[in-house]
Amino acid sequence: MFPLFNQFFSKGSLQRFGLAGGFNTLIFLILIEIFYVIFDESFAPFIWAVSWILTSYIAHFIHRWFTFDTTEPVKKTIPLVAILYIIGMLGSTWTYVEFLEILTIDIRLIALVNVLLWGAITWLSMRVLIFKHVKSTTLH
Repeated sequence: MFPLFNQFFSKGSLQRFGLAGGFNTLIFLILIEIFYVIFDESFAPFIWAVSWILTSYIAHFIHRWFTFDTTEPVKKTIPLVAILYIIGMLGSTWTYVEFLEILTIDIRLIALVNVLLWGAITWLSMRVLIFKHVKSTTLH
């Protein structure tokens, strides 16, 4: 459909995952900011976890449609992604809390670093274990 776009951002590539992940992260960060209007920063772990869960559901379908070529049925990928996102939510919440305690930088910068770390873990897990991307790609 978009040959030039597909040439530089081939399905399954980290670049394409990054584009979709950027969109998903924007939704995630908007949710966090909305929650920070409602709750103070003492609720940061709760805000992180709830935002992660809500965004994860949306992200599954975005990555299935936009990021990966897969023949895996949705009834198989949804439970696997749910497990991945639960692990990611627990792991990212734990690292977020640890970063909050260790680092003295702005809370939003900590969130960005944490999102990048867990984004890389998620991409690899989705590509290899869940969607089992069917075409090989190269990084451009």
